[in-house]
Amino acid sequence: MFNRGEIFYSRRIGARPKFAEKAEEALRPNEIIDFDPTETRLINASKVSGRSSDGWGLGLLNAMSLPAYATLKDTLTNQKRKVQTQPFTNYNVSVVDKSLKNNSYISLLNSNVTMVDHPFSANVTATEFQFRDKSKKYSLSGNGGISRRGESEKETGFRAELELEKNSGNLQFGFSQEIISDTFNPNDLGFLRRNNEISTEGYIFYQMIEPTGIFREWNAVYWIEYVRMFSPNDVFGTEMELEAYARFKNNYSANIEIGYGGRKHDYDETRVKNRYYSQPSFYYGNIYLNSDSRKRMNFYLYAATGKHPNTDHYSYWGDAGFNLRIGQRLQGYYNFSFNNEYNDQAYADKTADEDSIFFVNRDSRFIENVVGLSYGFSNKATMNIRGRHYWSGADNSQAYLLEQNGSLSPTGNYTSTDQNYNAFNIDLVFRWIFAPGSELSIAWKNAIYREEETWKNDYWQNLRNTWNSPQTNSLSLKVLYYIDYNNLVKKKGAEGR
Repeated sequence: MFNRGEIFYSRRIGARPKFAEKAEEALRPNEIIDFDPTETRLINASKVSGRSSDGWGLGLLNAMSLPAYATLKDTLTNQKRKVQTQPFTNYNVSVVDKSLKNNSYISLLNSNVTMVDHPFSANVTATEFQFRDKSKKYSLSGNGGISRRGESEKETGFRAELELEKNSGNLQFGFSQEIISDTFNPNDLGFLRRNNEISTEGYIFYQMIEPTGIFREWNAVYWIEYVRMFSPNDVFGTEMELEAYARFKNNYSANIEIGYGGRKHDYDETRVKNRYYSQPSFYYGNIYLNSDSRKRMNFYLYAATGKHPNTDHYSYWGDAGFNLRIGQRLQGYYNFSFNNEYNDQAYADKTADEDSIFFVNRDSRFIENVVGLSYGFSNKATMNIRGRHYWSGADNSQAYLLEQNGSLSPTGNYTSTDQNYNAFNIDLVFRWIFAPGSELSIAWKNAIYREEETWKNDYWQNLRNTWNSPQTNSLSLKVLYYIDYNNLVKKKGAEGR
């Protein structure tokens, strides 16, 4: 039920302090940031949900986090002081849901974030519905929401979406219309990648679920999307994609995608309201292969490439990995991901008055390695360990000035800095389900972060430098206890007899 309305994202609770930038803003001469917390500490999280026999559902979630502080250090006197980066915070989500006939439903949700002794608050109210016909072949669905957030002056925004689909049978299709205002923002307790758009999307899908030839099943889908800005009312862009998927009789599978995007007015890249970058058209393609996941060892491979025609901008990316089961209790996995992009003309900076916006010609790449092991002591107790190293870098060259018509002109009035970022994490988690729906977990986390303004195009050098950097360690204990209201009522009734 908590997924209704698209306004709740659980990782917001306990995430990085909301006002983390205050640590850097508060720096005095000769001061450095000695400690900057990457997450807030929870002191309580509880959730109650249930559904009655006549289809009414109710869900309540509440969580509280302690104040978060960054530590600043004077490099001359070694004196330290604290800066608050998030006050004591309360998170609340409530939902009412009604199941209707033909697998239809309607829901009402509210999320709220409040802070003690701080004027900031955020409140989002949303609804979601789906109505199906008697045959359950056709459906009309939609959602809408209103957000109100800010400090002394609150900003209000809205979102609405309506979709009509045929979602049964071999041939399926759908059409949707969505509008999101430029001030709608549920991200204090939800997740929205982008607002300020009006989008129209359609798709047609065909599937064959009966074995035929070498295939166990296959399907194909074509979709097209046209997007305009909400404010100003201008074309953002058009994109279309054709995708095909097949599972073979040996349970290997393959997926192929090809897509094209037309020239667009990119208002997001400029970071300045009502200014856009005229981005060239592009095309891309990718392929994904996966072996039989029922086997003791299975692997996967993904490879993709993209190109902007009539420019030098191109990229290629992918990932590969495997999963391995060792006996009945031990499992392991490994994943390697990368992305290389060349001659990308991207945003770099702007002047204080926002009159001049600078872009740079950029070569960038990232590499990520993830390895993990999981051991099951029993069907109720497990131990998981995960290690991750992520490196990304950007090498900037020619600088450009963004013109009013969205084009770029070479300029010598701006000098950009390169970027080099590393993150190394180890997570060790013990989880014990001590009662139905109830669990105890103990987690140890080790984290190293290193950021530089000089690109080091050498993976192993980056890994060595990261290992030699300061690290942080944290230990946490979490207990979730599930209380079955029906059992309590039955037990109380039995005691009263």
